Amino acid sequence: MVSMAQKIDNVVDISQRRRGRQEQVLKRLFDEHGAPLRSFLAARLGARDDLDDLVQDVFFRLAKLEDLGDKMIHNKGSIRAYLFTIGNNLILDAKRKRQVRDSYAQSKQAFDEEHAHQVSPETVVSHRQELQIVKNAIMEMPAAWRKVFLLSRVELKSYRLISEQLGVSVKQVEKYMSKALKFVRDAVKAAHSQEAHNG
Repeated sequence: MVSMAQKIDNVVDISQRRRGRQEQVLKRLFDEHGAPLRSFLAARLGARDDLDDLVQDVFFRLAKLEDLGDKMIHNKGSIRAYLFTIGNNLILDAKRKRQVRDSYAQSKQAFDEEHAHQVSPETVVSHRQELQIVKNAIMEMPAAWRKVFLLSRVELKSYRLISEQLGVSVKQVEKYMSKALKFVRDAVKAAHSQEAHNG
């Protein structure tokens, strides 16, 4: 009577012999058909760095077949065609995956571009409130500062042109502008701290 350990040893032995025979068949197939397969794939894809990887993938698929040796013996005349078919299918799979990735990337980019310009209602309200704070600050600042601020920021005039128009030095225009900007910044900062205190 055969013990359980002997049965397991027999199964392991048979599996190892099959694996060894499978490796021999793969090596022989690669030696005979590897170069023509690479040439076929190169003709389909052009010169690429991943050709060797693709050839390896073809033989990896073969290695997963059960009883490879028996199947190759029965298909002797069409072994190369079979390898070319596997290679071609791998190329088509890669193309389909690339098309899906590209399509997704394009859709995502279009979606992002379409929605990038959309602003939430809360943001619109917040910007309008801040603009009102700036307008109020401009109206409350001393007249000389306001005049310089508006000529510089609204009419986009240079400090030299503003000094000529108002009859003051460029240095004085710079001083007024600095004070006007600080006045606006302080008004915005005070409004934000008031909101934080109330909110």
